Amino acid sequence: MNIKKTIFDLKDELGREEFSDIKNIDEIVFGEPYKVIVADYAVIKDLINNKPILESIEKSPYSWEVPIFRTREVLEPIGSFEVDIVDGKWGLAEVGGYMFPVDIEFSSNPEEISKFLEENQIENINSFFHICISELGTDFLYVNTDDNEYFIPLIYNVESSYGYKNRQILTRDELVEKVEEPIKRLEENKNLDIGSSPDTTNPNKINKYAIVLILSLSIFLIILLSNRKFKNI
Repeated sequence: MNIKKTIFDLKDELGREEFSDIKNIDEIVFGEPYKVIVADYAVIKDLINNKPILESIEKSPYSWEVPIFRTREVLEPIGSFEVDIVDGKWGLAEVGGYMFPVDIEFSSNPEEISKFLEENQIENINSFFHICISELGTDFLYVNTDDNEYFIPLIYNVESSYGYKNRQILTRDELVEKVEEPIKRLEENKNLDIGSSPDTTNPNKINKYAIVLILSLSIFLIILLSNRKFKNI
């Protein structure tokens, strides 16, 4: 299976201008994959109950997100595709992406993230994870340091934000203060589906463009994943 051809063939069905504007298949370029932790209930429970969360994070399911760029005069981020377990094996799970292209590019660039953290005086880093909490319409860059824990929101559904801004640096206490009550209300209403992937099938002005594709594992993906070095900052 040729993933570039699949993307090119579907470009007009993704509901995203950046894709439909692709003129030929050679304009499609893939960036560096990054690991996305899909926060399960244990992570959220430990977060709001002020318990250590590293162990819960490490035990949570995850997928790989691969940025998609369009190249002309410059390299422009336009979306991503997701590599996840499909029918018991790694395969292409979703094309389009649920985050803004600039945040996809940022998430895949360790140098830019390191620069961002340094500029904001976040040092002595022990652990770093990209965490998806779809119930909050937000992914978070989680940074554990010698002195504190930080959450940096990457908002993809502005209607679901809880008083924080995109890429605003929040301490753990600051985040919990903003999301504890909404999460408890979701629990009480039985609307909390922690551990699910972002909803890419319910169109809105932010994430209307993703389309779920259940496809078999390709030789391309085997080569892609085996040749990449996945590591934390």
